[in-house]
Amino acid sequence: MEQLSHNLLDDTEPRLKLSICISTLNRADFLGANLDAILPQLTPDTELLVVDNASSDHTPTVIAARQHYSSQLRYIRRETNLGVDRNYDRAVELAHGDYCWLMSDDDLVKPGAVKAILDVLRQNPGAALVNYEFRDFSMSNLQQERALDFSFDRVYGPWELDRMFVELGDFVRYIGASVMRRETWLSRRRDMYIGSLYAFVGMLYQEKFSQPVHVIAEPYVSYRMPQIKRPSQRMMELVLVQWPSLVASLPISDSSKRTLHSAFPWKHPFELLNWRGNGCYSYDTYRRWLRPQLYLIRDKSISLACALVPISLANAILLLFYSVRRKRLRQMEGLKLALLKGNATYLKGCRQLKRQQDTLTPSRSYWS
Repeated sequence: MEQLSHNLLDDTEPRLKLSICISTLNRADFLGANLDAILPQLTPDTELLVVDNASSDHTPTVIAARQHYSSQLRYIRRETNLGVDRNYDRAVELAHGDYCWLMSDDDLVKPGAVKAILDVLRQNPGAALVNYEFRDFSMSNLQQERALDFSFDRVYGPWELDRMFVELGDFVRYIGASVMRRETWLSRRRDMYIGSLYAFVGMLYQEKFSQPVHVIAEPYVSYRMPQIKRPSQRMMELVLVQWPSLVASLPISDSSKRTLHSAFPWKHPFELLNWRGNGCYSYDTYRRWLRPQLYLIRDKSISLACALVPISLANAILLLFYSVRRKRLRQMEGLKLALLKGNATYLKGCRQLKRQQDTLTPSRSYWS
């Protein structure tokens, strides 16, 4: 069931150029900040659509306060959580715009972003992609100036899907970068990717576009670095199983797919060592998620060896590597660095706690 604050789209609704579609769940304060950044930028041919995946916090209050001042903000609330992929899919279904910008609820849209996207959309591209920057959790410190190190916009023709895949790499894994034509999204095999947490990537690469894809080089979105938590099996399933499986299903040449190291982490020690260094990858993770899908002895050996490297050693080496090239980070390296720093802090805390315990607890030899 859904509770709607405005009438659903029907044949009498006027078409708009752009719908900014946000799926949200229990992030009311972050959501409010992003809405405040977007609403002043809206034009008569745009709207802001929020689909609430059954939040239990004060999200409805945050929305109501802003709807009082803007009729371009639409709010739809689910009574049950059906997952982020299906929630975004529903947002596209309900959107009034020719294009849908899929935006996260806890990041921030920068000034001038909506105008820049509308300028591109007037050329009627097949899709548009927006560059983004990485900031810390408080949004006060810039961690990486741009995910794509493009100085100028790039345009990929309908015949250049492989080139686009190679040059954009992991950049497309952030949903806030995606602006899709609504009719294209609805015409594709959506259920094929619903549940992968990367349905938007499947929609982007599932088929060639009839029109060029425009990549905006200016970073118009600020990505909020997550607060570092201890590793979860769900995260590693996503990284080691679901993402590689999704890439394998795309109509991209095998040679192009092989350039994306994240799609074949078992062949690239650096990828696995990143996850080892931030505390997520372990022998148990290898045994549960990687070993069952590997057949080559070489792949198993690389994966196992990375799982057995001391976490502190992997963390220290990678922190040094990224710190040396801090001004030249590209794509998702800023996020990797943040995760490594977070685990370094955790490891330091563990060592301090152990030293405190050692000073408070008599040693075994004391009682001998």
